[in-house]
Amino acid sequence: MNPFFRLKLLPYVRAVPDLSDVLRPQGPQRIDLFLSGGGFRAALGALGAIFFLYREGRWNDLRRVVSVSGGGIVNAHLALTRPSEEQVPDEIQAV
Repeated sequence: MNPFFRLKLLPYVRAVPDLSDVLRPQGPQRIDLFLSGGGFRAALGALGAIFFLYREGRWNDLRRVVSVSGGGIVNAHLALTRPSEEQVPDEIQAV
């Protein structure tokens, strides 16, 4: 048995305060989307991620989209068309 498991650390462990309210940003959260490469599979994954953001009502929270290769195909189309939230399903279908 590893000797570190024999140490009795329980008296030295202190409760960690709940900092979730302090660490949670206030106001609307902006989203940075990173789309990976990998050919048509990456393009399909990018379409799925974008459709998810649209469906969850977070399309307008996108701040930046970074992409390479297959994800770049989808990103280039969206950058050229710049669809509003209502146009996203049509643009996804167009890709």
